[in-house]
Amino acid sequence: MFSRLQRSLLTLAVFSFALILGSVERLVSQEPVATAANEMWYGVLKTPTQWLRLTLHFSNKPDGTADGYWISHDQKSAKLPITKIERSEKNWNIELKTAGAKFVGQQSGDGSSVTGIFSQGGKDFDLKFERLDKLPQMQGTSVYRGELNAFVQKLQMQMRVIEGEQLNGLQLVLVDSLSEGVGSFAGSLAVDGEQLVVKVPALSATWKGKANLEDVAWSGMWSQGLVPLRLEWKLENEPLEFKSVSKKRPQTPQPPFPYESTYAVIDSPAKVKLGATLLVPKGAEKVPAVILISGSGPQDRNESLLEHQPFLVIADHLARKGIAVLRFDDRGVGKSTGNFDSAVTDDFIADAEAAFNFVAKHPQIDATKIGLLGHSEGSSVAISLGAKNSKVAFLVLMAGAGWNGRMIVVEQTLEMAKRQQTPAKSLKSLEALRTMMEEHSEIVQSAVATKKFEEQVDSLVAKFIESAEIPADARETSKVVLAARLKQLNSAWYRDFLTRNPSDFLPQVKQPILALWGSEDVQVPASGNRDSMQAALGSSAHPKTKLEVLPGLNHLLQPCKTGLVDEYEAIETTISPIALDKFADFIMNATAINTQ
Repeated sequence: MFSRLQRSLLTLAVFSFALILGSVERLVSQEPVATAANEMWYGVLKTPTQWLRLTLHFSNKPDGTADGYWISHDQKSAKLPITKIERSEKNWNIELKTAGAKFVGQQSGDGSSVTGIFSQGGKDFDLKFERLDKLPQMQGTSVYRGELNAFVQKLQMQMRVIEGEQLNGLQLVLVDSLSEGVGSFAGSLAVDGEQLVVKVPALSATWKGKANLEDVAWSGMWSQGLVPLRLEWKLENEPLEFKSVSKKRPQTPQPPFPYESTYAVIDSPAKVKLGATLLVPKGAEKVPAVILISGSGPQDRNESLLEHQPFLVIADHLARKGIAVLRFDDRGVGKSTGNFDSAVTDDFIADAEAAFNFVAKHPQIDATKIGLLGHSEGSSVAISLGAKNSKVAFLVLMAGAGWNGRMIVVEQTLEMAKRQQTPAKSLKSLEALRTMMEEHSEIVQSAVATKKFEEQVDSLVAKFIESAEIPADARETSKVVLAARLKQLNSAWYRDFLTRNPSDFLPQVKQPILALWGSEDVQVPASGNRDSMQAALGSSAHPKTKLEVLPGLNHLLQPCKTGLVDEYEAIETTISPIALDKFADFIMNATAINTQ
């Protein structure tokens, strides 16, 4: 999946939004309309990072008490309950516990508006609500749109000029990612000599291009990651609302379910509690089980990504075949406690072992037939635990690494650069990129003091910029952004990741292994990692072990065309049915007898 490495190094221009109002679901409707049973109040919460359009909706319940919900329209908000409603002809007192927020205000004499203070996280903001019949059009005196070919998808971007408003003394603009349903990020627009410059602090993003304010099209470079991406803004007549159509995901499990689903809390070391879901086939007695281990990066128990839920689909498929399945939120994610950012791979191995021990105690599960299924870096966790714990009955490795972390970093970075539509993909640039990433890994592993590390990164980036064929107008921005990204890659986890080699542990794995890769995987290249695993196993491999590359599949084991991650969202299939059947067939075969 998308690791800390990919999010900070390879995520060219993917948006990682911290939703200050705390919602996670997509809107059902973008234009709520007030009815007799639903009065609607509209306001714009102007924070330093976003201008958020909010609506409050009130109705009367049969017993005469008030009911209500609220929506944050620029954050993919669902209808979230208003937990306290006190309204009189003069004063309002509203609490929103789902966001840790409240609003206190005074109603106007004619009852058409309420002016007050919105409080959240120890900060107060002026906010005015007006009673309206429908959601107004987005603000913007001039509107520009363009397409950004970002890391995981092609994003339709929008920029709205807000006349008469400023940010840091410059013209205020609001930037939207229409494709993702999030936006109104506050930015500034300035003229710098012959250039126009747009800065969006909340996204750590900068756009620069040679253009005049009067031009109907502005061509330039968007910098938010490793390599700047070209983005042309074109003047449009009016703003567009966010896309709100849910993607087709035909494999999302549907009832009836021939299994019981139970929520569980697992105690892991360091006082971490893991929120989990256990599926057990109905009427089961001593069935085999598998524990799903997510890829690197903060993942929920379903490995949710772009409305795909691979682990939910895998769990449903296996449970319908008579196999119990446990999946859990990573520490610090969802219902799990702990700090994900401070954890290293050994911590995730400890979490997986705690999950194994939990399942082994379940009365309907055969403790001698419990295995592990890991995806991406989760495969490395599974290998390490399988080598350590002989009670693990089998391993299923989905797009797992056979190379060490350093090689994964270098080859993955190069493969991404080759396939992205960027100006830095010539042979000369790729050679310079390889050199930079290899030398950066050496600097990280040397664990020098922070100041010296940053100086060495600056020197490394300057050398890369000189060697790579990057357009002159993008060099300075590239240097600043790239250096900032590489300086972030100096954590304990990353240092551990670079040196960890799953193949070192494979000779100690005596259990049967099924390892599957997609032939078009650009994140963990299939043939090289398979060959490395095969060489490491050698003659020690269990007779039932299978290492297989599936043609035409990507890193998620989806059927694809190019393997690029910008296809992930558009592909309706969450995971190939062929891969699902291979998982089930292997587990049933591996657990038919007790394989000690």
